[in-house]
Amino acid sequence: MVVSDLSLFSAVASGLDASYAGLQQVEQAVATGKDVVEPSDNPAAFNEAELLNTSESAVANDAALATQVQDRLQAASGALQQAAQIMNGAISYATEGANGTLSQAQMADIAQAVQGQLSQLIAQANFSYAGQYLFGGDSVLTEPFSSAGAYQGTTSTNSVVFSNGLSLQVTFNGQAIFGDQTSGAIGALLSLISALQSGNQSAVASTLPALNAGLETIAQAQATLGEELSAASNQASNSNSVATLLQNDVAKLVGTNMATASEQMALDNAQLEALVGIASSLGRLPVINVLA
Repeated sequence: MVVSDLSLFSAVASGLDASYAGLQQVEQAVATGKDVVEPSDNPAAFNEAELLNTSESAVANDAALATQVQDRLQAASGALQQAAQIMNGAISYATEGANGTLSQAQMADIAQAVQGQLSQLIAQANFSYAGQYLFGGDSVLTEPFSSAGAYQGTTSTNSVVFSNGLSLQVTFNGQAIFGDQTSGAIGALLSLISALQSGNQSAVASTLPALNAGLETIAQAQATLGEELSAASNQASNSNSVATLLQNDVAKLVGTNMATASEQMALDNAQLEALVGIASSLGRLPVINVLA
């Protein structure tokens, strides 16, 4: 059977088109690192990868959010640690003021020092992070405590919820932690100041139980916050691990095997060069032969 030169031209042209298209596909796979870019490339793999990408996006968001919560809680923990140190100092002053050896003037001096500690405690209770007050309940834009120690926040709190259902508290009822003008650590400091100013050593001694109770409340709040901090750290770590696993699963579905793709690219280039050579040779045939 005789094949005309025109048929050869058509066959070579068709081969060139196919080889060029194949080479483009391999080059795209090498450039993007993906064999499956569009649904038509592999519908099943594409759809499964889309579902995995959606899950990975949610988990990656969890990881970022958990890191933010972790930083926020770490800052709040630092404020509570400072508050505990202030209360320990006040207890030392109360113990000194109750020992019966200080003069009125000395007790007045201690009262002034405790007044400074009260201001420091209220400053910690008014601690803010990223422009939000952490100890005002769900009221985050207004200082929770007045300079006199009155609580101006709320008893409600704010939390964040992750895609796995974990909920972590990110604002706190400051009154339950620090008290106010008549209760808790703030109330105990005010009572101590009043007792010192009056020079009443018995009254000073009577403030020690309330001071210790205020310290204990702050310590308990710090312990609870530490548990939340640990949970946030675990959430961030676990979410990052799951996100990595999901990314690997997506890569297995749609990713390119670079070694195989490189070999295929070399083969496609060689085939394309061969076809170009054939086409060049056919181009030198007389027209009469092509039409024959």
